[in-house]
Amino acid sequence: VELVPRLTISPGANSLDFGYESYNGEEYLYLKFNNRGPENSLLVVGVVVKNVNPFENNLTGTLYDLNNDSTGTYTIMLLDEFSTNLDYIGEFEIVYHNQQERILAGKFWYDAVNAENEVREIRNGEFDLKY
Repeated sequence: VELVPRLTISPGANSLDFGYESYNGEEYLYLKFNNRGPENSLLVVGVVVKNVNPFENNLTGTLYDLNNDSTGTYTIMLLDEFSTNLDYIGEFEIVYHNQQERILAGKFWYDAVNAENEVREIRNGEFDLKY
């Protein structure tokens, strides 16, 4: 099923959330898509990549492993969370980065598992955005 970020949760939240944060001396780049699934359930596809700084480094052509350190997630109704780990992995690739224009584009895929060992396969994820 193709998911396109299109749900806006009022007030103020976006269907696509992208950002960079520095916390406890570590840098994080995050990307989150919100949408609706079956029976109007909230679906969130997310990626958090550790030790990435788009302001200081040109990231074009970089590839990051998604596992238990940098993670890919899939959440249903904010209750049932699936995540990558050492056994269920993926990749996050930045294919274009223009630091002056603050444009970042890339793609990702991953397998995520929940506490009941159910697996969700996230495939052909793409983003092209200004930050």
